[in-house]
Amino acid sequence: MRNISKWDKKLCQVLSEEDDFKENAKLITEVELGLTLLQKVAPKEPATAVSALLSGHRFPLEPLKNEENWQLIQRARFYLLRRKGREWEHSLKEYIKVPERLRGFQLNQVDDLPKQIPTSVYSQRDKLYEETLKKSPPHNKEKVKLAKPGMWYAEIKREGESSVEIPLSIPQEALTNVVRLVSCKSRGASQT
Repeated sequence: MRNISKWDKKLCQVLSEEDDFKENAKLITEVELGLTLLQKVAPKEPATAVSALLSGHRFPLEPLKNEENWQLIQRARFYLLRRKGREWEHSLKEYIKVPERLRGFQLNQVDDLPKQIPTSVYSQRDKLYEETLKKSPPHNKEKVKLAKPGMWYAEIKREGESSVEIPLSIPQEALTNVVRLVSCKSRGASQT
C-alpha cells in the first residue's frame, strides 16, 4: 500500500481553519490536484476530463503519447484514488460550492475549462500540487513480528476443509537471518 495521507496535510490544516470547511479541506486539495494534472497534460479539456485520465486507460490521444504526461497521470491515480469514476463529477459539484476565496481554480460548471486563480489562503498550493505530481507516494512501512527460534506450527486451511497444523522448527542459527512466518502461531512451552 502507498501512503497518500500526508502529501496535503499542511494545506488541509490551513483550509480547516477557515470557516466551516473542515470536512471540505481534503475535497479541495484532491480536486485541485486533479485540475492541476489536467492543466499539465490536457489544458484544452473540460474539468470532467480528469475522470478519463484517472481511469488508467492510455487512450490514443496526443497528450497521452508523451511518456512524461503518462507518468504524471499514473502518480495522480495514487493520490486521487477516492475521486475515480463517477466520484470525480460529484467532487467537482461539491468543489464549485466552496467559496472562491478558498479555491485555487475558477470553475462554475463541471464541464468548464478550469482556470487557475490567485488565492490568499495558502498561496503556494500550486507548487505543492506540481511537486506532488512529480513523485509517487511512498510505500507504507509494515511492522512485522519475526519468529524466534523454536518449534512453531503453521495452520493451513482450505475452504470447506478443516485446518491442518504443520510443525516448523526454526533453528538458533536463524537469528543471523531474517525469518518471517505468516499466519503461524506458537504452541505452549515449545517456543523458546
